[in-house]
Amino acid sequence: SAEAFPIPGSSRSTSFTLILVLLRDWMLW
Repeated sequence: SAEAFPIPGSSRSTSFTLILVLLRDWMLW
């Protein structure tokens, strides 16, 4: 899901989006 990563901005939004992406990929399993 590398294409889903946001443009580098605040570390908070980046880490939050990373968690959402990981959760989404885990749910798709």
